Amino acid sequence: MSKTAPMIERVAKTIFACEDLDGFSWETTPKGDYRKLARRIIETMHDPTEAMIDTGKHVLMNSTSEDLRAAWRAMIEEALK
Repeated sequence: MSKTAPMIERVAKTIFACEDLDGFSWETTPKGDYRKLARRIIETMHDPTEAMIDTGKHVLMNSTSEDLRAAWRAMIEEALK
């Protein structure tokens, strides 16, 4: 069995948690469908929007360090608006 990428696992767990299934736990739940859905959700973010690109450029140009995490977070925040 192959190891699931950490971000896919995080998103899959979030999807599971949103379902609010009393009596079920992540540890005992079949994870295939959650991971498949998580992968598709993340894939939709593969190509940033123009607004995300502009936000990322702004963060990088105004940053004292080349902190890609800050740029990525800002771009994702823009996507969630």
